[in-house]
Amino acid sequence: MGSGFSTTFFLGALLAFIFGTGFAKGMQAFVAYRLGDRLPRSEGRLSFSPTRHHEPLGLLLAVFLGLNVGVVTWGKPLNLNPFANRLKRIGGTLVSLTGPLSYVLLGIIVGIITRAAAPYIPTFFTELLLNFTSFSFLLAAFNLLPIPPLDGYGILKGLLTPNWDPKLVWMETYGPVLILVLALMLPFLIRINLLYLFFTPIRDLFMRLLGLS
Repeated sequence: MGSGFSTTFFLGALLAFIFGTGFAKGMQAFVAYRLGDRLPRSEGRLSFSPTRHHEPLGLLLAVFLGLNVGVVTWGKPLNLNPFANRLKRIGGTLVSLTGPLSYVLLGIIVGIITRAAAPYIPTFFTELLLNFTSFSFLLAAFNLLPIPPLDGYGILKGLLTPNWDPKLVWMETYGPVLILVLALMLPFLIRINLLYLFFTPIRDLFMRLLGLS
């Protein structure tokens, strides 16, 4: 990513976050509902509308993210009742896994559309769709990090036995702080974004599989 402002990157990243998060949260709510958890439906989260899955501060920070400013943003947390889930811990893992997979699915769909439409649409829209696709895969990779409150932690916890729960309490307490340190403080201190080094190979793999640069 360059240091100058790019309209196509700004719009692509912002739209990928807004619609991707709405799609991912809606899919997670649907999976949880199908597994017996009625809480997401009662709170109006059984929807793909972005308005149901965002908070003002998260959206504001997403604008800065689109401006290529180093920030961490988020969607509205999805409240779940783990005791209502028929598959218990494995069910929780499935709900968590649905988040990253939803970003990947959206990226694949938009990527296929981009490749098919590229010869017939203006370069501006091709670049916008490419950035949308690329950022969708980056969001999937970010959410796979096994740090709470990200989905990767939910996947990891669901795969571990219950006797691990007391050992993971500190992660649930300091997880958000750890994310901020990795995403914001380390790049500033050592001039290397370790998270981006982890994300980009995943993003690049999917982009190559779709035949996109």
